[in-house]
Amino acid sequence: MAASAASQSGFIRHSTIEGIESYDAFTHSKISGWLVAVAAPTAMIDAPAHKAVIYATVAILFSILAALAVAYIFGRRLTLATNIAGAAAMSLGRGQKPSPLKQNIFEFDKHYQALINAGDLLDLERDARIDAEEERSRLLKSETDARINAEDQNVAKDQFLAMLGHELRNPLAAISGAITLLKINSTDRAKFEKCVAIIDRQNRHLSYIVDDLLDVSRLLAGKIQLETKVMNIADQVRRCVEGIRSTERAVGYRINMDAESVWVDADPVRLEQVLNNLISNAIKFSAMGSTVDITVRAQGAQAIVTVRDQGTGIAADLLQRIFEPFFQGPPAANRMHAGLGIGLALVKQLLALHGGSVDVESAGPGQGSSFTFKLPAVAAPSGSQTLPDASPSFAKRTLVYVEDNDDIRLAMVELLSELGYRVVGVSLGADAHAAVILNKPHVVIVDIGLPDISGYEVARILRSDPTTLSIPIIAVTGYGRTLDKDLARSAGFDAHLVKPVDVFILTKTIDALLERKHA
Repeated sequence: MAASAASQSGFIRHSTIEGIESYDAFTHSKISGWLVAVAAPTAMIDAPAHKAVIYATVAILFSILAALAVAYIFGRRLTLATNIAGAAAMSLGRGQKPSPLKQNIFEFDKHYQALINAGDLLDLERDARIDAEEERSRLLKSETDARINAEDQNVAKDQFLAMLGHELRNPLAAISGAITLLKINSTDRAKFEKCVAIIDRQNRHLSYIVDDLLDVSRLLAGKIQLETKVMNIADQVRRCVEGIRSTERAVGYRINMDAESVWVDADPVRLEQVLNNLISNAIKFSAMGSTVDITVRAQGAQAIVTVRDQGTGIAADLLQRIFEPFFQGPPAANRMHAGLGIGLALVKQLLALHGGSVDVESAGPGQGSSFTFKLPAVAAPSGSQTLPDASPSFAKRTLVYVEDNDDIRLAMVELLSELGYRVVGVSLGADAHAAVILNKPHVVIVDIGLPDISGYEVARILRSDPTTLSIPIIAVTGYGRTLDKDLARSAGFDAHLVKPVDVFILTKTIDALLERKHA
């Protein structure tokens, strides 16, 4: 056993003879066969080890404490970040956008930025929702306004149609009664003249109605063109007033005029239409014996014309609508006024075409009304502005009248013959050229809507023949648009008149064309 143990190397612990605990390190030498051992006290060996263990333990404890401190600090930051994120999420839930914040924690900053982005999206969604709600409100209001406007227009349309029927039936009834009376007894000269006067008056009234309706339609479509000239508006007002005074409308009314000279560049026909509407309205809505005052003044660079009456007046809520087409206020309790509600609309639109305007004032029902319109004033032209009224005297004139409507043709042939003309009636356009060659007329009057060839073609045929080239041609037609006038001019017509034609306007046109031809 001893030899076996001595043949090994290793360490053992034992007590020396002195009683000191030692560690022995031994080995067996192969060369000498000796057993060599070295002993060291255990205290010498264990002390450094114990010290190392203590240091290691202290180091481990310190590391644990440091780790705990780091974990605590990070945990606090993480808890704070988590609380901030929770608060931000709650803000989003209340529809509020989180405030920008950076914790320098990658994951937290990334998720917090996601919350901010979500807030941006919520803001966009909220703005879009607000815009959509506002748009919905606007559309609802627009739809409501459109529905109310449509209802008002429908009521206005019904009122207009009822009034139109009334306005058309009244003159037709008067004409029908006068014609019946003529059939029963046409020998009584006084009754004959009375019936003719009724028919003439009511025929003019029907013409005014049709002209106003057509003018409103053309105005709304923007198809009216002005033929302006420089004129003294005071003279125009004076002529219009004198014309109205001579009619039955003005019987029992006083029309006072105070006008100073003011020059304007205007269409005389349209300006007369404006004045006639305003003055006629003032008479229509005033009691018998009332006074209508008309003033004309220059104010700066404008001509100011005022028509003031003592009539039924206008309620405050109607003042803004009085110029709307087909609009009429309620009639006065003691009268049923006539009209289609288009006269004042025409006044406003015609003045606007001239660069002018119109306003109305009234203190209320029963307080009268005052209409004032303004036009740009221009410098007075030099030289005399008086135009000769007399037409040159011609020998007995021959006319060729081309009209397919038998009643119109026969009536106009008879009427023009009574006025001293020699008139040849033709019913077809194809026969017009031969009739002109045969009769050598001074003027040819042609309807446009003929059944075989149009009046335009008749004019072209006459203009293409050297023997008829210089004869003046007048178009008398129911087509009165600006386009129709241009077509007539292009076809070779010298003048364009719209049916029904006042025979005196026709004769003046004939005189003017012949005067120009012989000038």
